[in-house]
Amino acid sequence: MDVTVDGPPGIGCPVISSLSGADLVVLVDEPAATGNRDLQQLVELISEFRIEMVCIVNKYDINTQKTANLKSFLLKQGITHLADIPFDDVFTHAMIEGNTLAEMPSPVNDLIKNAWLKIMLKLESHC
Repeated sequence: MDVTVDGPPGIGCPVISSLSGADLVVLVDEPAATGNRDLQQLVELISEFRIEMVCIVNKYDINTQKTANLKSFLLKQGITHLADIPFDDVFTHAMIEGNTLAEMPSPVNDLIKNAWLKIMLKLESHC
């Protein structure tokens, strides 16, 4: 049986609990100073559990230099970079209208669907 767990940010006890039994961790980070520092700490923690990691860069276009730094970090750590998701107001509009993102017209949908397919392929390789 497959279970997807949405863990909290940080590296505290709730995060450690969410890693229990995990086959794959999907990291989602943004090109912000605190996000990159937090990501580094999280990667160190997950590495201790020897769980494979992949990463999606959210709002990649808000700071191209920090995005480049983030991608460099991922490459050095051997973490697969799945997708770059641009900033898009569609997320806010979906929440306001009580819809899922998939119900809203946006090119972001295809990016997220492609990332999901890559995640599924990674998980199939663990079976």
